[in-house]
Amino acid sequence: MTGLKVFLIICISAIVGSFILMIFESMPINIWVARFIGGVAAAISGTLLTYYFQKSRIEE
Repeated sequence: MTGLKVFLIICISAIVGSFILMIFESMPINIWVARFIGGVAAAISGTLLTYYFQKSRIEE
């Protein structure tokens, strides 16, 4: 996987995590719970994108 793809995966997963955090920040829950959920969302989206890019590379 090239450096550009790794950089894009990191950026996209950070954007997804920030978006989820913004949604949960407005809810009446503890901020640390919202941050944890945002971090988990970033990790899951990064894992899924990495799997997708590696799978498409194997099929070529």
